[in-house]
Amino acid sequence: MTKLSLFKNSKPIIGMVHLLPLPGSPYYNGSMQPILERARSDALILHEANYDGMIIENYFDKPYITGLGPLERTVAFTIVLNEIRKIVSIPVGVNIQFNDYEAEIITAGLCEANFVRIEAFVDSLTTPGGITPACAAEAQRLKARFGFKELVLFADVHVKEATLIGNATFLQSLYNAEEAGADAIIVTGTTTGQAPPLTLLEETRKHTSLDIFVGSGLNKFNAYEMLSIADGAIVGSSIKVDGKTSNPIDPVSARELITVVKGEPNDFFTL
Repeated sequence: MTKLSLFKNSKPIIGMVHLLPLPGSPYYNGSMQPILERARSDALILHEANYDGMIIENYFDKPYITGLGPLERTVAFTIVLNEIRKIVSIPVGVNIQFNDYEAEIITAGLCEANFVRIEAFVDSLTTPGGITPACAAEAQRLKARFGFKELVLFADVHVKEATLIGNATFLQSLYNAEEAGADAIIVTGTTTGQAPPLTLLEETRKHTSLDIFVGSGLNKFNAYEMLSIADGAIVGSSIKVDGKTSNPIDPVSARELITVVKGEPNDFFTL
């Protein structure tokens, strides 16, 4: 059972709301309207399907800028986040690619969102967008400076689609994340849509008291196995139309996953 008071239910499932390209992105189409329409639609599907939370992410702003992004992106993201906060009553998180922790924390805190996801919390990384230094010290000071005491920090450890700088083992990074004040740990596979090995989840479980969330690859077929170890999951690709990340959320797929995880009624897990 999750130890985070943020979520009411055990084994919370957090759905991804992937935003269409925002202003400042090479593929922005010149209008905020389709961005808002897609975001509202996906958010309402997750809310109505009884998801425990959702993360708003600028997934389609590829290729990603590392660190601090353009002002227009942050303003546009804030507009979308505020619109979603008006129409849902479940916890909402913020993830601004890639690792723009300043925009994440300030936007989430001022818009009264509930949590942020930080990919390079204690791991310095290289990605196609460049070098991304670890930011735990700066992120915690920024959160303290603004007084965002209730804002929950989800930290990736050895995140997908990035290469670690240095030779810290997974367990060393896990220890560092806990010491740096992460509230929950995210464990991923190596790419989007790929699940982490069960052995890695088991090893993580042995070495941290924090909540562990599967950050990629969970679906209706492996959910029971994954969630017998992990405390919750973040899902994206598996609930999209045709299973493609580029598509909108499919209401049928979204409900199917929740039915598998929570049962009818919520008795799939007795933990």
